[in-house]
Amino acid sequence: MAIAVPTAKFALTEVTLGLAPSNISPYVVRRMGAANARRTFLNARRMDAPMAKSLGLLAEVAEDLDAAVEVEIESLLRCGPEAVAAAKRLIEWVDSHDADDNAWYTARDLADAWGREEGQAGIQAFLDKRPPPWRRER
Repeated sequence: MAIAVPTAKFALTEVTLGLAPSNISPYVVRRMGAANARRTFLNARRMDAPMAKSLGLLAEVAEDLDAAVEVEIESLLRCGPEAVAAAKRLIEWVDSHDADDNAWYTARDLADAWGREEGQAGIQAFLDKRPPPWRRER
């Protein structure tokens, strides 16, 4: 979850040093796609925050960075920690597998979630119309 102020500047400058952006490339290419990565990797062009957002490098450009980060934190604190970890694994799996593999994985993942203590506690809290045990209001 990358957030920046409008005045932030970004660049992938390794080529100006005679290097390729090798270590960061798997992440950046996945975020911005090959065509956009080609342009930014090959010319080391500086970009502002709105351009970085349009390329998928940022989730948000916000005048008040602290407030924008606080909104993200508040949202995360409403969620089950095990479910968040499982969601991260799910995203990685789905992004790197085909539809057939995804069908069995996601069905098993959902069944596992219903069976976990956290999932059962969350469902029961919903039915009881009360906050789940992990909920921390700030």
